[in-house]
Amino acid sequence: MKNTLFAVAVITISLLQFSCGTTVPQLSNRKPYEIDTAYVYHLPSQITSIAKGNRQEFNELYSDSTLKTRSRIFNQHLPVYMTPISFDFTDSYEEQEINKSFFEVLTAVENKRKIKGITLNNSLVSYLEANKMRYVILTFHAGFTRLQGNYGGQIAKGVGIGILTLGIFVPVPVKSNSTIICCVLDTKNKNVAFYRKRTAEVEPLEEKVISRQIKIILDSWLIAAAGR
Repeated sequence: MKNTLFAVAVITISLLQFSCGTTVPQLSNRKPYEIDTAYVYHLPSQITSIAKGNRQEFNELYSDSTLKTRSRIFNQHLPVYMTPISFDFTDSYEEQEINKSFFEVLTAVENKRKIKGITLNNSLVSYLEANKMRYVILTFHAGFTRLQGNYGGQIAKGVGIGILTLGIFVPVPVKSNSTIICCVLDTKNKNVAFYRKRTAEVEPLEEKVISRQIKIILDSWLIAAAGR
């Protein structure tokens, strides 16, 4: 199932890599302090590693470890007045279908670059309503890291190209990237109540990096709501 989820997430990851980087907080009229209980679901991480050249390959070990770290840190940073409830799926098929629907929401926002006009599809709304899930907080983490020796090799290659082009073109490889998204779904209004993406050229495997990105996102939600 992990391979299937990876395939579903490919378009979302592509959008993350080629769209704007860190986004400003986007929120509807629903303010965070009006949400006392929310179901929290952490989508599978999609962390790739680069061993040769610049070819990225899905790394299951890195993805699993960062998912555990993100889940723990996010729940620690949630506002104290909000009670998080974890998801429980009936079976793997249900989990796979809901994952696809969640990724479709992220892809729609990344495509449109705003939450206004984004409507949750009927099947997702029906599922959430049937399970009495008024609010759902989604998190997603994508990124890449280079294995030992790769980055130095790419730097050397760039220097060589610079010499050959007399300094006209000197490619500088990106060493790593970590992108985290937080998205709040409002089932009753069938829309996205909050969305923010935080991306930086930092190591996606480091706990302090994940913690800092999550804290910035959640703090921005509270600050943006307070200013409205």
